[in-house]
Amino acid sequence: MEELKNKRVVLLFGAGAARPWGGPSTQDVTDLILGRIEGDKACHTDPKVINLIYNFLYYKYSQSSSDVRINFEDIISVIEELILFYYKEEKGSNLILPHFFDLKSDFRDDLESCFSNEKSVFENLISTLNEVLLSITDIVYRYSKWILPKKEEIESIKSKDRVSLNELFNSWVLKICSNNTVIRSYTLNYDRLFKILLEDSLNKSLNNSEANEVFEGLGGVLYESNVKNIFFDRNCNCHFNLHGSIYWHVNKYSPLNSFEDHHFNFREFPDVPGSSGPIISELEKGRPFVFSNIIAGYKKSQRSFITPFKQMHASFEMDCLNGDISYIIGYSFSDSHINAAIKTSISHNKKMKLIIIDPSFKDENLVSNMEFLLNIFPSLIDIKKLVNDSNKKGVIPKEFMEGRLIIYPLTFEDYLKFENIIK
Repeated sequence: MEELKNKRVVLLFGAGAARPWGGPSTQDVTDLILGRIEGDKACHTDPKVINLIYNFLYYKYSQSSSDVRINFEDIISVIEELILFYYKEEKGSNLILPHFFDLKSDFRDDLESCFSNEKSVFENLISTLNEVLLSITDIVYRYSKWILPKKEEIESIKSKDRVSLNELFNSWVLKICSNNTVIRSYTLNYDRLFKILLEDSLNKSLNNSEANEVFEGLGGVLYESNVKNIFFDRNCNCHFNLHGSIYWHVNKYSPLNSFEDHHFNFREFPDVPGSSGPIISELEKGRPFVFSNIIAGYKKSQRSFITPFKQMHASFEMDCLNGDISYIIGYSFSDSHINAAIKTSISHNKKMKLIIIDPSFKDENLVSNMEFLLNIFPSLIDIKKLVNDSNKKGVIPKEFMEGRLIIYPLTFEDYLKFENIIK
């Protein structure tokens, strides 16, 4: 393995990190596909099917909990399970698939009555999924459309309402960086915001999966992912989209011939979901799933085993195990495969300092949120020590584990301002 000579700073950006730049929240995306947003921001999806699914899930979960929170990932997961259910019927398959609910109930009749065209239910569900993904692509693109790799468009990220915010980000990056530091950046979002910002701060291009073999494809130039660099180039600055990107294209065929070979290519503008037609594949026999450039829903771990995401996640885990400092910014700790990498690093990388930036850890919620972390990372901190440390009210940052765990109960923007004040 390549010798790691540099100090390593790992950055993990969740949805909350992009909010100061106008990034959509989980609730924004959910409201969009439910048809609750009107006007020029309305979605492409017929909300009748989506609301049927939402209402069914809400009813189902409310039977066992008073705190029901259904989001777009729940809805996408149900659509995918329905696609696979009808795929089984349409293809005469003997696949054995678990489902969220029993389609022998009245739900099946209600669902099928939503479609009045001549297409099969399977085809209609594929169209519905593509429309949902297109709506998500649009809401992401609307806020990030000026952060494309063209100089005249990059300038737009420096518009008046973003100048001070970008300067704060730039100052922070320079503060955590030094001549012997590499930035290993990862995002769970579907845009390229932090890649562009980091390139601007570091005054250099980040090594990533986008610049390898180039060929002409659907709608222009496509790029084959640089898999070897993702996995083996450890001493460079990088940025990876662990959950996909609106700039990835799902390709059904090999670029070298006409044989079927499902894979992803990078493109310089957002992809139109479904442009390659419905793509259903299997990593495990009898366990198919629907391909998309956006990794959402309950099968993230399964999709994350596809190249180049498999190599990106391996890179993330290696960086967690070898990192000196890990910043977790605006992440809700809701993805088990991401949590597993962090959990392993807590147990096996004793030199790593973990810094969490999240306003939900404010004084009034500190103990409950720390207990939530303990359920995910049992080796993180002694529960008795937590009780003793619960008197840290008003203190920023809040330190635990003799400084190995540091929590800033702030939004990312407020954190950047805080760091700028004390620099």
